[in-house]
Amino acid sequence: MFADESGSPVLEGPDPTFPVFVLSCVLISKTVYADQVVPQLQKLKFDFVGHDQIVLHERDIRRQQKNFAFLQADPAIREAFLNRINDIVAGADIDVVTAVIDKVRLAERYAQPWNPYELALNFCMEKLLARLRALEQGDRLVHVVFEGRGKREDAELELYFRRVAANQANWGYKKPDFSFLSWSPSSSIRSAIRQGYNSPI
Repeated sequence: MFADESGSPVLEGPDPTFPVFVLSCVLISKTVYADQVVPQLQKLKFDFVGHDQIVLHERDIRRQQKNFAFLQADPAIREAFLNRINDIVAGADIDVVTAVIDKVRLAERYAQPWNPYELALNFCMEKLLARLRALEQGDRLVHVVFEGRGKREDAELELYFRRVAANQANWGYKKPDFSFLSWSPSSSIRSAIRQGYNSPI
């Protein structure tokens, strides 16, 4: 599972143009990832950039800046590039679970609101647990790769993630049993990415 966020989880002074926090999680088998998605993305990079030492940052692609400034030169190239990415994602056997937290409404509704990241993580893990149960993945090890955010933030997230996985983060009326699976945050991968490791994506 890969997890990445958009927006800030800080409740105080929300940006009026983007007052939400979004956490998206992608569930994919290692076979599909290694044999299909990574080779297709590497070929995309070689075809359009000439090497595979770039990371596909959505913001840079959308703004056609930095490594993706070449997209400004020719609308046909830009369309071909975006179509290739869309085809790769559409053709991959993946599940996507996303939680969107309206920070303004959360702060207005509760005197002591939950941390938006923790709330979103709870929602996503609950849905992913149900999906993995349906796929009969009981007793399997699920590696979870989080986008690195900073040393302190990563440590806090890992602690909370482990509490959820151990059924120690009680919230709401539902009591999903996360011990159905073994959950492992890939902190070493997060550290490698922070230190400049070139992710295949």
